[in-house]
Amino acid sequence: MPIDNIVDFIIYVLPGFIATEIYYSHFPARQRSAFTQLTQSVIGGVIAVSALRWVDERLLRGALQSAATPSPSPLFIASLLLSGLALGYIMVAQLDLRSYLTKRFHSLAWLSSSPDSIWLFVNQPSVQDWAVVRLKDGPIYLGWISRYRFDPDAVDQDFLLSRAKRVDDKLKTLYYIDGIGVYLNTRDIQAIEFLAPPSPPRTKKKE
Repeated sequence: MPIDNIVDFIIYVLPGFIATEIYYSHFPARQRSAFTQLTQSVIGGVIAVSALRWVDERLLRGALQSAATPSPSPLFIASLLLSGLALGYIMVAQLDLRSYLTKRFHSLAWLSSSPDSIWLFVNQPSVQDWAVVRLKDGPIYLGWISRYRFDPDAVDQDFLLSRAKRVDDKLKTLYYIDGIGVYLNTRDIQAIEFLAPPSPPRTKKKE
């Protein structure tokens, strides 16, 4: 493959790759195939490079040297990196905005993207409820889910129940957990019930 073609390929893939990595770091999804990753990177890259070259030609009078061949200028490479970052955060911002509008105005439900994971929903910072965790082998714990993991490719997720205590079926306290909390995994859980918090909980942290 001629060197010009390799350079052009990298130019068109680089910003799209950066943008999609930023997007999926904020919104985890199941592992994508190599074809899907490449397609998304190329589409994002074409958008970013086309916009950057238009700005360079129309507004900057070629200052970025975006048309230089075969080797792009360092300034153009830096601009590609910045455009990838900008595109990635624009993608994140638009999805956040759509989610906010959907929750705020029911008439805009059509703006919503694909449904979020229920595990992500119950652990979002705006949910202030405490959790009653009923294990399959009998024990019941009440506490605050302070840290949790969300791995779309994993069947089970683990989390930390802080400010926790062991309770009976009537939720009467048996004893308090005076350490960091109770480490749990969803594979061992029969059900989780959510109750209004007795006091302001700490911010949840996602792994």
